[in-house]
Amino acid sequence: MTPRSRRYEYLSSAVVVVTLVLVTFVLGRQAFAQDADVLQLEMPIGSRSQVSQSCLENQSRKADNSLLDLVNARLAWMPAVAQSKWILDLPIDDAARERDVLSSAIAEVNRYADGVNLPRPSEEAILKFYTAQIEAAKALQRRWMNQQTIGTQTLETFTDSQRRDARDRLNLEIRPILLDLGKRMASLIVQGAASSSRPNAQVIASCLQHHALPQEQSRALVEAMVHATLR
Repeated sequence: MTPRSRRYEYLSSAVVVVTLVLVTFVLGRQAFAQDADVLQLEMPIGSRSQVSQSCLENQSRKADNSLLDLVNARLAWMPAVAQSKWILDLPIDDAARERDVLSSAIAEVNRYADGVNLPRPSEEAILKFYTAQIEAAKALQRRWMNQQTIGTQTLETFTDSQRRDARDRLNLEIRPILLDLGKRMASLIVQGAASSSRPNAQVIASCLQHHALPQEQSRALVEAMVHATLR
């Protein structure tokens, strides 16, 4: 074999090796991205606190920022809600429950305002805030469920034990936590409405960004949070 032939053979081998390395790298990045998406959706409450904290670390801890922490915490539970609904074959949309949530939210905000002798925020602002949260929550639930159906033709079947566990988790763990978060939000809405500080829409948008909400729901939630803490 001539030196030129050996050189061509060496170059061809090098090209093959480099190509294989690049293909492996690209496939690895794609797999990592898919795994990251799944992990992001399955993160329980508190696991995103570092992300939320990092976007607030240069901000003063005003009422709107504390409210933002609670909104982030609530949204972080939505994959778990979706998983329970998936196992129990429950719909994402539940008009009756949504009406109950909104009615309870108005009553809770007014109850807190009266208890601390502060003006009641407008009912319009309360409804706008909690409605925006509901729509954002449903968007995250739909995304989680859509990911479960990718590449499958039939729904999974679950045992009675799995359905019982999912029902207990939803009713005895998740919903009580969401209810508590809602009550804490009510107090911060009243305090924010009584404050002279103006919430920062850009900070709110930045700190909600990691949820990857659809643009419509993200914009509505930011506007609702700003509106909720203004008189």
